[in-house]
Amino acid sequence: MYDLIRHAGGQKHDASETVGIHKIKTKSERINGISYEAHYVDIESTKLIPAENVNRIAVRHLFYELQEVELIGQVKAPGRSCRVYRYPGESVIKEIPPPNFSPI
Repeated sequence: MYDLIRHAGGQKHDASETVGIHKIKTKSERINGISYEAHYVDIESTKLIPAENVNRIAVRHLFYELQEVELIGQVKAPGRSCRVYRYPGESVIKEIPPPNFSPI
């Protein structure tokens, strides 16, 4: 997998050392219809991981911090017209949606 990242030009100067990997599970590994798994590893560990069955490799921006949560699936009230909620700085998600969340 490391070779694929290098083939794409390698990390930018402001890239995170953490890499997100979304992998397709083999048929024998699938349980209850779950066919994907996600892992986060450091860039050096990607040298040890084969690219077989990998669906997505994400090398993220170092300073980017996503401050939103998306509600999907079988929930009673995900929001009026959307299911993505933003939250400020140091908030902790205890219940969805807390009063300080605002739908996007």
